[in-house]
Amino acid sequence: FNLNQDEVIDAARKGNKIKFANHSRDRPNCHPRVISVSGDHHIAIYAKSDLKPGDELFFDYKHDFCSTLPDWYVSKINGFASN
Repeated sequence: FNLNQDEVIDAARKGNKIKFANHSRDRPNCHPRVISVSGDHHIAIYAKSDLKPGDELFFDYKHDFCSTLPDWYVSKINGFASN
């Protein structure tokens, strides 16, 4: 999940149960919002309508949030290419 140009959250490395929510660009039933709490970034998930227990959560991961690759990622790719 892209917070901004410099920071990405990867739930595969560290996360909680929300890492099991799935991507849907066409029919998301919830939406994320980046909020700041005491200076720390958090991702809040809000339902678009009432959900029943057991409903699967879908939201648009917005992989295209950044129009360009983050600088740290380009440096990482270039480092691998030169090895």
